[in-house]
Amino acid sequence: MKNGSKMRSRSATGMPGPSSSTRISTSWPRLRALIRRAAGRAHNVIELGDVVVDTAARRVTRGGEPVALTAREYALLEYLAMHRGSVVTRSALYEHLFDEDADTLSNLLDVHVSNLRKKLGAGLVTTHRGHGYSVA
Repeated sequence: MKNGSKMRSRSATGMPGPSSSTRISTSWPRLRALIRRAAGRAHNVIELGDVVVDTAARRVTRGGEPVALTAREYALLEYLAMHRGSVVTRSALYEHLFDEDADTLSNLLDVHVSNLRKKLGAGLVTTHRGHGYSVA
């Protein structure tokens, strides 16, 4: 750097490049696809019995009918679906869903799981006491 000037991101034309928020927002779909492929799910649709999770469209249907989920409920369901057949620990779910301290959120995960069961059927999410949750 010359004369203490700040470096700026510039394209080949000399114009400033896209803002960091633009780069981040356009890279989310790419990142989600990479995570899905790494989890062994190359397709955008995950079927859990009569519940279908479309990860590309971020839509959930049950018996062919759309189901309205909050952003956190969807994130919880998608994470469990991507780890289908495995027990996902509560701490892993907290890390995935929340930014706050887990102690202050002690029953928030339980509330979201309860809401998913009400909307998608009681048998969809299985509780493994002392370990976490799973979907089959």
